[in-house]
Amino acid sequence: MRLVALPWSLWALLSISIPSISASRSENARIDPTFNRSEAEWGNPPPPPDPLPVPPPRPLVIWHGLGTKPTVLFGNVNEQIAQVAEQISSIPELESGFDAMGFSQGGQFLRAYVERYNNPPVRNLITFGSQHMGISDLPGCKPTDFLCRAAKNAAGAGVYTEWAQHHLVQAQYFRDHKHYDSYLRSNRFLADINNEAREEPDPDNRASKQALKNTTYATNLASLDNFVMVLFNQDQTVIPKESAWFGSYEIPSDDDGTTDPPAIIHMRRQPLYKEDWIGLRTLDEQEKVFMVVCNGEHMRLEEACWLPIVERWTGDIDMDEVNKEDTKRVLELPSLLIQDW
Repeated sequence: MRLVALPWSLWALLSISIPSISASRSENARIDPTFNRSEAEWGNPPPPPDPLPVPPPRPLVIWHGLGTKPTVLFGNVNEQIAQVAEQISSIPELESGFDAMGFSQGGQFLRAYVERYNNPPVRNLITFGSQHMGISDLPGCKPTDFLCRAAKNAAGAGVYTEWAQHHLVQAQYFRDHKHYDSYLRSNRFLADINNEAREEPDPDNRASKQALKNTTYATNLASLDNFVMVLFNQDQTVIPKESAWFGSYEIPSDDDGTTDPPAIIHMRRQPLYKEDWIGLRTLDEQEKVFMVVCNGEHMRLEEACWLPIVERWTGDIDMDEVNKEDTKRVLELPSLLIQDW
């Protein structure tokens, strides 16, 4: 190996250049704390920051319908709804609002929550085969469903008795069109959430009566983003099936001849709608009421029916808060909070 001696002038040049290069690099490091030495040396820019996370979808609360548990057959509906309202208010994930889906009688129970409490608020209310105008006959029971049969027999014996109105769930939304006055006097649940006429003497005129309406019910229901009502076109459990769309049998007058079956009074012909007792007309005029038909019997849910409803009206995300380049990411499904009462 040969050793080569460098001239003094070349050594002097190197000793000046090397410190200046090191100083330049250390200054860059002090100016930019994210400076990556290896990337800067090769001329590669630092990686872009991670995209902002997509906010979680709005939660979904589900209230099921008639089943085999005693609490869906026996009990005080008003007390159960108060308990549910307390439970919902204690769940942190629901504080900013949620969507609500009610199956069968769970639909009118969730509507009662909206009208009476709604804190935290419901954004979209979806009901499947619910009895918004009550039932005029009790649904049939399976031969082996002894709890259901016991409840039906007890209700049939005296649906408007004080005991039935406090202990039999179905009796509390039984609306007998043939005995409408008895319904108004005795019913403890449906007549209230439908804001049907409750009359008392006018203090300024003993001969007249005034109807009392709870305006909070109308205000709260009208605050919904959307109200989706699903009717099953072969429903033989809900009588009449049009109750799912606020339809009911016509109330006969004294001089009316009896017709079998009675005529159906549809939603927009109901006094409840025309006088906007519960805010339903306000919602409808704002194009926020959707009336959907599902093929089949009561609560025989096919994917072709429920899936488009769930995709359209549950778990929406405010995409204005999401980076536009990040919207192509796969969004999560809504979290399910199943109410079991």
